[in-house]
Amino acid sequence: MPRQKEIDFELALNKFRPPFDPRYIYLFSGHMIDAPERATPRFPPAKEPIAAYAITKKLDELDAGSKDLALCGGACGGDLLFAEACLKLGIRLQIRIPFDEPIFLKNSVTFAGRNWRDRYFAVKSNKLTNLLVMPEELGPTPEDANPYERSNLWQLYT
Repeated sequence: MPRQKEIDFELALNKFRPPFDPRYIYLFSGHMIDAPERATPRFPPAKEPIAAYAITKKLDELDAGSKDLALCGGACGGDLLFAEACLKLGIRLQIRIPFDEPIFLKNSVTFAGRNWRDRYFAVKSNKLTNLLVMPEELGPTPEDANPYERSNLWQLYT
């Protein structure tokens, strides 16, 4: 167990280390897995393996790896498939969500089932993941703004 002086010394040293400067930044914005009651299919659950393969293949083609940074929204479906693929490659990941986490989970993750909730928390708890919550980072969403559009712009212009 480290002693307090060792911890203090390590914290002091961290102030002199340069911040992470990624080689490339990958931004992903995709569709959520269809809700069970969705009338017109857009991303049916049966297509998940195909999407996961395509995402992994593209990251491999781009030679993505530990010197890179990935940004995504964290919703069930494309975002989490991208996040999982990035973490397998050792890529640092920022998940940027448009609402406080309980609201985000209800709107964008848990409606698709416990499996997606578990996957969200597995990605979130990875040491390479940093969760950023838009209202905490940018303040409340203006009444005339769409929070999803604002979140996409926040990611794009980071």
